[in-house]
Amino acid sequence: MKKIKITPRKTSNEKFQEAKKRVEDKKQLIQDKKQKESEEIIKLKLQIAEKIKITGFSSLDKSEVIWVTNVVDKLIIKFSEALDEDYKIYEAMLADELGYRHLNLRVQVTSSQSLKASSVVNTKMLMGIGEQLGSINERTGTNMVANMPAGIIAARTLGEQLAGDD
Repeated sequence: MKKIKITPRKTSNEKFQEAKKRVEDKKQLIQDKKQKESEEIIKLKLQIAEKIKITGFSSLDKSEVIWVTNVVDKLIIKFSEALDEDYKIYEAMLADELGYRHLNLRVQVTSSQSLKASSVVNTKMLMGIGEQLGSINERTGTNMVANMPAGIIAARTLGEQLAGDD
C-alpha cells in the first residue's frame, strides 16, 4: 500500500504573503539591475570625458558623439540638474576646440528649436484671437477700424467673453 502524503492547505493569507514576497523579490531584482546600469553609465560618461581630455573630441566614434550630444542637450535645457559626470563631459568639451564648436552648435540648434516652438504657439494664439475678433465683428455687424480705441474695446469685449465662458 502506498502512503499518501497529505499536505495542509495554504490559507489565503499565506498565499498572499508568498505572492507579496515574489513581487518584492522582482522589485529588488529590477532595482539592482537599474543600479548596475546606472553605475555602468557613470563609468561610460567618465571614460568619454577622459577620452575627450586626452585625445580630443575628434577621436570619438559615432555612438560616443551621439551619447555626448544627448548629454549636452540635457545640460543646455536644465544645467542645474546636471550630474557630476555630465559636468565633466561639459568641461572636457569646453577645453577641446572641436568639442567647443560642437557645444556651441548644439546651443544654437536648441535655442532655434525653442524659438520655433514658441513662435508656433504664439501664431496659434494670435490666430485664435483673430477668430474671436472676427466673430465679434460678425455679431456686431460693423467693421472695426484699426485704431487704439477700437482695439481697446475689442480687447475688453474679448476679455469679458472669455471671463463669461468660465
